[in-house]
Amino acid sequence: MNNYTQQIQNLLKEMTLREKLAQMSQTVAGYRCFERNGEEFTLKDEFKNFIRDYGAMGAISNFLRADGFTQHNWGTGIEPRH
Repeated sequence: MNNYTQQIQNLLKEMTLREKLAQMSQTVAGYRCFERNGEEFTLKDEFKNFIRDYGAMGAISNFLRADGFTQHNWGTGIEPRH
């Protein structure tokens, strides 16, 4: 067994099941994690509850998605300058 494999196994032994599940979780609905009011951004309760329940999230994508499906546009989404 090489050194990297041993390091990974040691780390996995230290992690709780909850931590492992949080690492593997992801959402492709990053656009649903926040609300924008002018120049202020706030995290939605749905997202905060997930983090509270699972402790973390492994990956979040599609923050900048703006189209009819997401109901985000330049006024309600995250502009590239942010």
